[in-house]
Amino acid sequence: MSLSAMKKATMATFSPKRNTRPHVRSVSLPARLHPSTVKIEEVLNKLKSPEASTTLSYAEKIISSIHGLQELYINIEELLNLPLTPQAISRHEHDEWVNELLDESITQLDTCSEVRDVIFLMKGDVGKLQSVLRRSKVGGDLSNEKSVSAYISSTKKVKKDLAKRLAELKQSENKNWGASLLELDNHLLAVVRALREASFVTISVFKSLLIWLSMPASDQRSSKWCLLAKWVHKGVVACEGAQDNLKEFEGLDFVLANLFGSQSSSKDLKLEMIDCAQKRLETLEARFQDLEEGLERLLRRLMSVRVSFLNKLCH
Repeated sequence: MSLSAMKKATMATFSPKRNTRPHVRSVSLPARLHPSTVKIEEVLNKLKSPEASTTLSYAEKIISSIHGLQELYINIEELLNLPLTPQAISRHEHDEWVNELLDESITQLDTCSEVRDVIFLMKGDVGKLQSVLRRSKVGGDLSNEKSVSAYISSTKKVKKDLAKRLAELKQSENKNWGASLLELDNHLLAVVRALREASFVTISVFKSLLIWLSMPASDQRSSKWCLLAKWVHKGVVACEGAQDNLKEFEGLDFVLANLFGSQSSSKDLKLEMIDCAQKRLETLEARFQDLEEGLERLLRRLMSVRVSFLNKLCH
């Protein structure tokens, strides 16, 4: 499926049309027919209004949301597997809302798979750069500008592509579900609305992930050199923990872009910068690993829900 299919990723609230910046509201499914519907409401509301946390980074919050999506789709599959569901869905197999949900399912699978693959490649680039910096420090050879520049160029290209995908997702926000649900009974209405709301929050999480992954690098080397030198000399504490002011990507790009930005910088300063870059790379690699594993599990859940839905249509 082409990337243009992401434009179909149209999520809707229970109102006829959703604005570009929708009002966050709690979810209430039309009928609490089973404990799974209660759990779905709870998870949806938690994903739409996550608790504020000053201890989690932006990436860690996204990882937490991906875990929440896994839980959400487990409960949705339980709802699909209730005895009432197969017969209710099969009676409407030619309705427009069925095609809409199937299209959304493909969009979610495509997006999840593509982003997982991109993260896998980016994690590999991080590993290669770690090896380059490690050899530079151990061997005393600080002339690996070519390798660092190659990493920065590769990252910029990936981020540019991801930014385009993000723009496509944002453009889809003004669209709305077209199919009417007026003829559905309470049970089927609960199923369809749960799937629609799940689509909305899933794409929202993917958007947040794309925003983080496509965060632009710092290009202005010379103008920021003095600031960087002061930042490094304040202590490596800034690299070890207090990263709130510099996101994982932004801080790493900032250091790498200036690592070879001044021929007059001392060897000691460059060694400090390599230490700082290595710490950020370790953090970034851990984030990528968690994201890759989380997206892989989510992809399996999305596939399972799609198969369950298709099986109910053929019941």
